[in-house]
Amino acid sequence: MEIMSASEARIRFSHMLSRASRGERIIITHRGTPVAVLGPVASVPRQSPEQLLETVREFRRGRRLEGVDIRELIEDGRE
Repeated sequence: MEIMSASEARIRFSHMLSRASRGERIIITHRGTPVAVLGPVASVPRQSPEQLLETVREFRRGRRLEGVDIRELIEDGRE
């Protein structure tokens, strides 16, 4: 496991992501103190598009955006 400063990690981030995707773990330090670990994510089971769509539909059941003005939300997002 490699130890790397935050400033070096910022410069070499894409390279570090490649290494993490291959299973390596990298400790990131800030002023000499370990603050984070970059490493591979445990595998996540993939859903078929049909399963994903059903998950979204199930989440939306019973949820409504009553009293929400879409135009106002758009304008707020532009500020």
